[in-house]
Amino acid sequence: MKRTDFKAGIKICFIFAFLWFSSWQVHAKEVYTVGVENVDFYPLYSFDQKTQHQGFGYEVLELFATQQRYQFIYKAYPPKRLLKYFLDKDIDFRFPDNPRWKKTKREEYTIHYSRPAIFPITSIVVNASNKDMTLENFKIIGTPRGFTPWMFARQIASGQITHVESQSNDSIIKMVLAGRVDGALMELNRMHYYLNKQGIPHALVPAENIFKPMKGEFRLSSIKYPGIIEKFDLFLEAQKEHIEKLRIKYKISP
Repeated sequence: MKRTDFKAGIKICFIFAFLWFSSWQVHAKEVYTVGVENVDFYPLYSFDQKTQHQGFGYEVLELFATQQRYQFIYKAYPPKRLLKYFLDKDIDFRFPDNPRWKKTKREEYTIHYSRPAIFPITSIVVNASNKDMTLENFKIIGTPRGFTPWMFARQIASGQITHVESQSNDSIIKMVLAGRVDGALMELNRMHYYLNKQGIPHALVPAENIFKPMKGEFRLSSIKYPGIIEKFDLFLEAQKEHIEKLRIKYKISP
């Protein structure tokens, strides 16, 4: 082989290597971690320690990530640990989040919140036969582990109401059905999904004499990436029709 041919071959190899590297840079995705609650809130969202992620919230996040060429790696933790890891900046984003949750622990941090992505409906639910129950007769409230029935903080502190925690939303629903607790703090979309699945759609109802159903807000938050939070806000506005179709798909209350 001639020396000129060898040099030409080397030059061609360098060109191909450069083109491959440039192409890889163009198509490479930015990778971010999203801290999520390892609580089954399906159909709103459901995340676990492995890869069984599903629900309305998950699809919205994945739609955003796909459009922005991001890769979201979901890290599922119990709610209390999730807040710690988020404030320690061990994760890039948190979902769901709300500036009203654990406000005193957030005061020293600059946290950026998106517009609401989901509007959960929280209520105290009781057996249908107890729908007219009043606060005077309400003695035991159940919640999933890590969730605080803040509306009864004074009554719990005084001993008027006992707070019982269980491992999951489903186990709390079963406790209400069995009469082991008087009622539960529950997201209504999740409750309706479970009861319909069990073939008992009207077994539990909101106890409106005790606490009126309240619409909340689930947001995406970040300490580290305010610019991406701004992009998510623009995405929520631009993709309203697509997101509405997802809401209908999962039968989420508007």
